[in-house]
Amino acid sequence: MMKAIAKKVKPSVFEREVVDIIRQTVAPDLTSNELKVYLGVCRRYKADPIMKDIVPIIFNTKKGRTLNFIITKNFCYKVAHKSKELDGVTSSVLRDEKGKIIGAKATCWKKGCTHPYESEVSFSEYYNDKNDLWGKYPGAMIKKVAEVVVLKMAFGIDMVSDVEMEKNGGSMIHVEDIEVPKIAFTVSDNGKVSKKAVETEVVETKKDGVI
Repeated sequence: MMKAIAKKVKPSVFEREVVDIIRQTVAPDLTSNELKVYLGVCRRYKADPIMKDIVPIIFNTKKGRTLNFIITKNFCYKVAHKSKELDGVTSSVLRDEKGKIIGAKATCWKKGCTHPYESEVSFSEYYNDKNDLWGKYPGAMIKKVAEVVVLKMAFGIDMVSDVEMEKNGGSMIHVEDIEVPKIAFTVSDNGKVSKKAVETEVVETKKDGVI
């Protein structure tokens, strides 16, 4: 009897207040449907959206609006440390003969492996002129990319592919029980709280997957 009741009463992973905060801070440009998918991805990978373990990003392509995700360095290190198999990571900036940054490389040692994992990334492929951090700290940013790549290789950190989504009918990302608040609360600089109704968008995600 108690087991039957326990199955019916399933607590929500994301409280409505938390979802509203995520909507306003981490994912202000997402539609309600896209926000549900983002939260579903975070839940599937046990990532904290508030801490920006996984960050949503919108691409306007020739095929239309596409939702994708960035796996952050902090999240990769969380996964690696949780596995208790991380045995060290080193990274360095690669420069040409004139001292110009051309990329970065990283090495990851994993306990139980006879050989380390290595990655090498090109600066021109990852440089983002729309992000001020790339202009101020180009070396640190490209090193971070190299570390993310090598950690993903070593610990199998990756997003579900379009093929998997299609094969499983999208069932790998469960969003049907995620509720997006109909009311958005905002707090002004002087502490005044205001609220407004949030309309539900009719925008639907791509049938062949959103990742």
